[in-house]
Order: sequence, then C-alpha cells, then structure tokens
Amino acid sequence: MPLVITVLALTLISAKYYIVSTFKMTFGVKSVYSSIILKVSVDCSSGSEDLFGFYIGAFAEFNLSEKFSMQPEL
Repeated sequence: MPLVITVLALTLISAKYYIVSTFKMTFGVKSVYSSIILKVSVDCSSGSEDLFGFYIGAFAEFNLSEKFSMQPEL
C-alpha cells in the first residue's frame, strides 16, 4: 500500500511540473466598479434606485496553444 501511494504522489508531482513547463501561465488581479440605476413606473407611481458595487478578484491564464487559452477566475 505505501508503494502505491508513493507512485501516485510521484506521478502527480511530475505531471504538475510537466504542465507548468509546457504551458505559458500568467497571473493577475482584477478590480471592477459597477453602477446601476433602476427606474420603474407603473400606472401613476414611479420609483428609482441606485445600486453600486465593487469587487476584487484574481485570475490565471493558461495558454494551451496559439489560438486557445483557459482563464479561471476567483
């Protein structure tokens, strides 16, 4: 059983280094400000509301080929 775990661990580690060395990876930070103005009018009454938000996230881009890349975000 310990031999199986050792072989599995070495396989995962070597696969990690293969993926990192094969693909070009870039990392970054993303920030966005969002502003929405809602206006509603029904019959003779109307209302409006201003909504805003701000978020910060991180992303990693994996260039798998010249024309295809994958970008997961958090």
